[in-house]
Amino acid sequence: MRNTLGPQNPKAIMISMKIIFFALCSGIVFFAIASYFVSMQPGQVHADKSIDDIFIIIVPVFALISISAGYFLYRSKLQLIKDNPEMLVKCQQFQVISIIKFALIEAPALFAIVSYMLTTNYIYLAVAGLILVVFLINFPSKTKIQNDIEINTDDFN
Repeated sequence: MRNTLGPQNPKAIMISMKIIFFALCSGIVFFAIASYFVSMQPGQVHADKSIDDIFIIIVPVFALISISAGYFLYRSKLQLIKDNPEMLVKCQQFQVISIIKFALIEAPALFAIVSYMLTTNYIYLAVAGLILVVFLINFPSKTKIQNDIEINTDDFN
């Protein structure tokens, strides 16, 4: 049975990866903006100081663990992908591990924003901003994909 749902060439896979990347990135940005404006509304009830003391530890630890896990899983699966001789399969598997890495980077950013909403401590928005920078560094460019899975430059044209 022929698969008609997914992209069938490296260029289409790269385009869909960029769309997914920008959707996740804009989700972080818009959620942070919305959280800021919602938490600044008069009459908003915020958590007490004790929850802030907990989040000040949990947010950076969760960020470090989640981002490290994303990079570790990415690197370990990348070695398996490089061994596959078929170029289309390499690209499809690369897309899967990239989405997993993106999700593991995005999760602590969203958690930091929720922590900000609960406490209105701007440090959590700053942490989310730093995580967003890490996320942006992982933009799926053609050169990065070609170098990571070792495929020919002509395959993306």
